[in-house]
Amino acid sequence: MTSGRSIDRTLLVASTLGGVILLWLALVESPSLAGRENVTSPLAWKLFFFHVPAALASFIAFGVALISAVLYLRTRSTTWDHSTHAAAEVGVLLSGLTLATGLIWGKSEWNDAWDWTNAKLVMTLVLFLVFVAYLALRQNIPEPEKRARISSLYAIAGFAAVPLTWFAHRIWNTFPHPQPLEPQTTEQGITTPGIMPIFGFGVLVFILLFAALYRWRLQLLEAEARVEALSVATEVPA
Repeated sequence: MTSGRSIDRTLLVASTLGGVILLWLALVESPSLAGRENVTSPLAWKLFFFHVPAALASFIAFGVALISAVLYLRTRSTTWDHSTHAAAEVGVLLSGLTLATGLIWGKSEWNDAWDWTNAKLVMTLVLFLVFVAYLALRQNIPEPEKRARISSLYAIAGFAAVPLTWFAHRIWNTFPHPQPLEPQTTEQGITTPGIMPIFGFGVLVFILLFAALYRWRLQLLEAEARVEALSVATEVPA
């Protein structure tokens, strides 16, 4: 128990401190892209250091939900059901942050926060809604075992939206969503000198944030389950 609390504190401190440092690095230390090709809002472009790491961390979260759902169906252990639930909740939070930062960037860069012809943007919204629906599904199935089984199957199927989101710009050749992680000229992409170290740090910070929130939510779900089980066990028959 003491070891677990120590890990939780470490993750919380590391992610919080890392977030403050990332904010400073992104706003102050990152190179300016003013005057670069296809960059009309250099300040908004700095959201890249939060937008992409949040998206990658959300994919990790949904991946953990997928693995946990598979393990629940194999073992029927409620711990894995709680793990699926916790990971999905954090994934929805991170996916929502991805959408929010993307909308702000789009408004600043293109003077249009949303474009339905942008396949990657639309698929990010679909991914977000798929797992919001997962959480809603859980709320509407009162019987625990049935809820765990059906929601696990849903989480496994819903994970298909992750690769579809990642490869959306290749599958649907529509609006050219920026692809800073793919090989580009040094004028536009992640290979611009000074960007990769900050980006890598941002990814680490968001992974730590996911881990901290996931562990906190998992522990809370398991505590709620224990209280519910105790309440049922001590319930006096009418």
